[in-house]
Amino acid sequence: NAGRFLFSHLDPGIKLLKLNEIQLDLSQKWIVSELNQTSEKVNNLLKHYRVNEAVEAMYHYLWGSYCDWTVEASKPALNSEDLNVKRQTLSLLCYVFEGGLRLLHPIIPFVTEELWQKLPEHPDFPRQQSISLSQFPNSQMIPAFEAEAEKWRKVQLIIQGSRSAKQQSGISSKEMLNAYIRIDSEYVESTKQSTSFIKRLATLGEVHISNDQLRPGKSLTSVGPGFEVYLPVSGIVDITKEKKRLKTELTKIEKIVSGIDKKLNNENFVSKAPKEILQQTKTQKINMTGQLQNLKLNLEALED
Repeated sequence: NAGRFLFSHLDPGIKLLKLNEIQLDLSQKWIVSELNQTSEKVNNLLKHYRVNEAVEAMYHYLWGSYCDWTVEASKPALNSEDLNVKRQTLSLLCYVFEGGLRLLHPIIPFVTEELWQKLPEHPDFPRQQSISLSQFPNSQMIPAFEAEAEKWRKVQLIIQGSRSAKQQSGISSKEMLNAYIRIDSEYVESTKQSTSFIKRLATLGEVHISNDQLRPGKSLTSVGPGFEVYLPVSGIVDITKEKKRLKTELTKIEKIVSGIDKKLNNENFVSKAPKEILQQTKTQKINMTGQLQNLKLNLEALED
């Protein structure tokens, strides 16, 4: 389906551009960096015969990164009247899609060969008669834009947090709430540049971004590393009902955190549990503590 979507936008005989000929935005630099990191990870895993983990990394890249984020972020450019913008976007999509096909080829050879044969030749990927004869991707042949990728990851967290806040409160995903975002100074400009993505992918109305944004009253809150998102909901949700829901959820999460604390304070468990189980328990504690913080902030905000 990802291939069909891409082919539906490709004109016959299109000449794709090299990456260095494209004005890459944050989201595009992020997906190229994802391909770089996935290639390095897959090569290392296959070298040590950890095929199942390699397949998981490929799946995460093609489904979680390419389909969930890059395809969605590219749709306005693909439908643009500006042919240059469209060509640049298609060149980028073909590059990161072909990289994914090459990684997946040893696992699903017939599907990847069929799709690869239909792709136009990309100037950054030398073309052979078959994908099986083409170079397997590695991190040396694919650029990385880690600083820009980190900025886009922050935008992703803002989008996910906004969606989650609406969903948990029973607000329709189509409801265009306004958003007020407080974010660390170093990310203010890049987040502002991504406002159109945030509005469209999180279905928001007006979006206000600054490093000293005050929290409006009667607002849902989503907290992430270095940022808070506030979504005013006065007149949109039943405040009394929402406060009751949050208190019930708060009690539930507090019990879970208390149970995790008992485990981690139990010397017998800590000394005998396998390392991966101990790490999972610690990670669960971090995640649940974050949820607890969000719930408390939301309750506090609804009291205003």
